[in-house]
Amino acid sequence: MTWLAPLYLAGALAIAAPILFHMWRRTPRGKRTFSTLMFLTPSPPRVTSLSKLEHWSLLSLRALALLLLALAFARPVLRIPATLPIARDETEFLAVLVDTSASLQRDGAWPQVQKLIEDRLSQLPSSTVVGLFHVDDTWSSDLSLTEALQLEPGLQRAEVVRRLGELKPTWRGTHLGEGLVRTAQAVQEAQAGRAVPCPQRIWLVTDLQEGSNLAALREFAWPHDLPVEWVAVPPARANAGLQLVAASPDSQDDRLRVRVSNAASSTQQRFQLIWGDDSGTPCMEVIVPPGQGRVVALPAAPTQAAGQSLVLKGDNEPFDNRLWLPVRQPQRCTVMYLGTDQPAQTEGLRYYIDRALASNPRYDVTVVDATQPVLSGAPPVLAVLTDAIPEGAELVPKLLAAGTNLLLVPKSAEAAAKLTAWCGEPGLTFSEANSDDYALWADIDFESPWFAPFAEAQFADFSGIHFWKHRVLSGDLPARSQVFVRFDDQSPAILQWPTKTGDSTVTLWT
Repeated sequence: MTWLAPLYLAGALAIAAPILFHMWRRTPRGKRTFSTLMFLTPSPPRVTSLSKLEHWSLLSLRALALLLLALAFARPVLRIPATLPIARDETEFLAVLVDTSASLQRDGAWPQVQKLIEDRLSQLPSSTVVGLFHVDDTWSSDLSLTEALQLEPGLQRAEVVRRLGELKPTWRGTHLGEGLVRTAQAVQEAQAGRAVPCPQRIWLVTDLQEGSNLAALREFAWPHDLPVEWVAVPPARANAGLQLVAASPDSQDDRLRVRVSNAASSTQQRFQLIWGDDSGTPCMEVIVPPGQGRVVALPAAPTQAAGQSLVLKGDNEPFDNRLWLPVRQPQRCTVMYLGTDQPAQTEGLRYYIDRALASNPRYDVTVVDATQPVLSGAPPVLAVLTDAIPEGAELVPKLLAAGTNLLLVPKSAEAAAKLTAWCGEPGLTFSEANSDDYALWADIDFESPWFAPFAEAQFADFSGIHFWKHRVLSGDLPARSQVFVRFDDQSPAILQWPTKTGDSTVTLWT
């Protein structure tokens, strides 16, 4: 027997209190009345002490009550050894994590992985429950331990071998850290609900290639009872590789760039890049020291067939030496011009629209007019309006409904009023500005997408541009409109507002 709160046993010393009070708080028993004392003030009797105890039964009850209170607060516990009848369980959980990343694409590597796993599985006892998982840059469960528990031992091994045969190595990277963490969590989930956890372990089948991402292991508390056994795959020889470098959106150079990487253990440093056509047209030579990488810009391919892929020569491992290049097709877009200017008229806006929007390797721009039926297919991305031509009254609402952005550059105040009315703003009025002197731009919003490229100081000076003719806008501005530029008389020069549907915008250049 033991005590949960043994300090309360000191309270048993309180049994001395009844004994002391019994001996000290004693008054004389005898009382006699004297007639001569009747005129005196009575005084309380004096307390006397006893030399021997009386009323043993009452004193014993009081002492016993205090002793029982002390024992009760000390909380006695009687420990009895208990044995639970637990049946012997020889089950063991084994999670097989297979690396299916690009390094296993080399010749003969994947058949070796499959044979190695099958041979080791055949040596396991029937009580071992096997789960199959694989990882490249993502983790996947092929046969969970919970699913494997529901199969017979013989069927379980056959199912693992069958699903292993369905796996193929990919061309993706290797996130071994995430794969190990997810596999450990899957094993722990399979242990949930068991009275006594069974032994568990992980087979990691990989060649431990350079560049494996193990960052996820730094943030995971690995279970102490979950060992990891490395099933070694024959490593690759010193390898070099090709990677396509993403183009910078701010770069004006449209040439393709590739990165040539060389392994640290390599004995080669001179490589050749060859176009991937049947004739093997040479492209260029690259020198990459071991353990380093070089980014090179490719010259133009001699033919379209040659530019589809690039081959690296001089590498010991040829499995990843072909890089398929993206087929670059310019983005097709249509711009509609609504005005009376002819394409060859140098004084008109149409002449400059054709040259400013000339096709280039990134965009294939087609400029059309109101006579061409473009709304039957993809709508124009932009419509430029300069004159209130008769077709515009019917065409502008259709363009707005199709989500086309409108740019209004009216030639006169009358044209400006009609064009804005077609765009749903009939309340705007315009008048020609005083032409005795030129106007300048002021209050330019360099945060707007129109003028953000000119935000730097060397481009932000527009004082050299003089406007001898423009329109003055009167009335309330459209709802949710933004004024990008004002003239020096504070009248709007360029403003923009969204349409009622919000799918397009109208930009007015007064």
